[in-house]
Amino acid sequence: MDIAKELKESSLREVIAKINISSDAEAERLFKSGARSSLFKIFFFMKIEFFKNWLGNGTVVALLYSFNSFLVWSKLWLLQRKK
Repeated sequence: MDIAKELKESSLREVIAKINISSDAEAERLFKSGARSSLFKIFFFMKIEFFKNWLGNGTVVALLYSFNSFLVWSKLWLLQRKK
């Protein structure tokens, strides 16, 4: 999902809704592939996504990418806990 492009075409509310939907699908895909999540991965990848996107896209977009990463890894962690 190209969050920077989505922000240009949609409202913030719509972008957050799309992030929620796409993070569900990504967490499910990772779960089926056997990927594992942990509290370390949740926070580590969240920070990596922020810094990876901050310089090129600005703070708001970087925060949204970071939020997306947080949701994906957190949802994967929750899927693992249910099993």
